[in-house]
Amino acid sequence: MPVSTAFAGSASDEREKASERPARIMARGAAITIAGHVTSLARPIAVAWFARLYGARTLGGFLLLWTCVELGSRLATWGLDRGLQRWADDRRAAAAIVGVLIAGSSALAMAVVLSEMLPSFAPFENDRLSAARAALLVGLPVTAMTNVALRAARGETQIAMYVLARGVTEPLLLLLAGLVLSSHFTGSVALPVTLIVSVAGGGAVAATTLVRAFGLRQLLRTLMRPRQWPVRELVRSSYPLGLADVVTSAQAKLDLVAVALATLSARQITAYAIAAELAAVFTAIRIGFDQIVAPIAAEFRGERERLVQVVTTAMRWSLYIGVPIAAVMLAAPSRLLEIFGGVDAADRILMILMIGRAVEMMLGPAASVLAVIGRPELSLLDAGVGVSVALLLEISSSILGLGSLAIALASTSGVIVSSLLALYWLAKVEHIAPRWSGFGFRAGARYAAAPARWNLR
Repeated sequence: MPVSTAFAGSASDEREKASERPARIMARGAAITIAGHVTSLARPIAVAWFARLYGARTLGGFLLLWTCVELGSRLATWGLDRGLQRWADDRRAAAAIVGVLIAGSSALAMAVVLSEMLPSFAPFENDRLSAARAALLVGLPVTAMTNVALRAARGETQIAMYVLARGVTEPLLLLLAGLVLSSHFTGSVALPVTLIVSVAGGGAVAATTLVRAFGLRQLLRTLMRPRQWPVRELVRSSYPLGLADVVTSAQAKLDLVAVALATLSARQITAYAIAAELAAVFTAIRIGFDQIVAPIAAEFRGERERLVQVVTTAMRWSLYIGVPIAAVMLAAPSRLLEIFGGVDAADRILMILMIGRAVEMMLGPAASVLAVIGRPELSLLDAGVGVSVALLLEISSSILGLGSLAIALASTSGVIVSSLLALYWLAKVEHIAPRWSGFGFRAGARYAAAPARWNLR
């Protein structure tokens, strides 16, 4: 064999292996994420067991406390976790330390305020509020810092550590600590301490992630040089992403508020809410793919061909997963609504919402990649335009008295506009567009046309 041919063959093999790498990483990331979802079932099991053991009143106070910790930590994080994924390796350690410190200090200030307000809304006994206060003062800052620190790693390592913290360690510690403490303390003490143990476990995994990503020596050296901390740059890139997340989350609930204001009917509100929950299965798939796509896109920053393959592969997998679910909904929407306590008349609402959420699910990887490698303002812009379109149409539908079906159309329009804008920005600004030929459309068309060709012969 000639030398040039041998070198050409080896080069083509290397290119083929390189092109396969994103798909392999995504496949392993998907497997890790699915395993984490299975182990996270310990969380609802623990909540159900707490309800039987302590009663509805004590459990209600604990769930309210838990909600304050989770929502407060998200507000304190405010896009810092997404912003950290955008940083290059040479300054990533400094950005991680800045993000952890900002999130932790903001969450601690929020926890102090909430702890002073605790007696007014917590149903715990007045002499048992110290455990609940400790859960706020410890749980809220640790959870916020964990949110940021878990994004410090790259690629598959980030996916594995995130699932280990959120899907394995925290749910299992919640269940095990609850089992141990229930025999020694009352619910007003056992439940807050259980929350502290669970949050501390996730924080330990987050600290391990930082050490594995940068090394203890580099972290300490960076911590001792505050003048080199990129505070302004990190905040400038992170806060638009945080605002975009808040706007996107609000968009999923605005339609239900519009139905309540327009109809003033408990029956129609319930019917719409159940249909929206059923259609939200596509949103859950999109969020799952975001956890996989974002760290992989950060790892392949600057490598256009690999990013194109990441977007194409993720969108193709979203399509393959979503089509069977959509087929079930299309086959018997009324029966599906009956099973979940809905109303037969809401089947058209379910179909309309399903279309919007399915489009959002399929195009979601483009938004995930744009948030990591594109300008932060673009993610905020497409989310803001989508919400504005939905809100304008929902207000018009309410004023004209068009009913919940028109509001569902308005919500779907906003979701589709937002998703298409993200795809447009990614292709126009970052020059990364999915290869539609990689979706199997040509193969499917060829397969469908085979009987016709056979008859012609």
